[in-house]
Amino acid sequence: MLLRSILTGALALGAAMALDAGALAKQKTRGPFVFACVGDSAGALKVTFLGAKADRARLTYKGETVTARHAVSADGGLYTAADVEFWNKGDDGVLEWRGDKLKCAIDE
Repeated sequence: MLLRSILTGALALGAAMALDAGALAKQKTRGPFVFACVGDSAGALKVTFLGAKADRARLTYKGETVTARHAVSADGGLYTAADVEFWNKGDDGVLEWRGDKLKCAIDE
């Protein structure tokens, strides 16, 4: 009986730990990465990729932050939100922000 109680407790603890690990994986972030955009003197673009599969990106530009969702792209990563689009491949990117289109690169 004692052994059964110990095993039941251990299984419950293991299941709780697996749930916590799954929740942490979903909250994984990469970044922020800072991009310098050509023609922009007002500030840099900061990008933080969200989720275990980077299915969202938090974009901060000119003091405004939006969360964009990953979209299908033939090449590179594409993230879209209302009036905002960010495409990147490696260290290069293109930002369309509220009608402005800028070429960007990782600021090192």
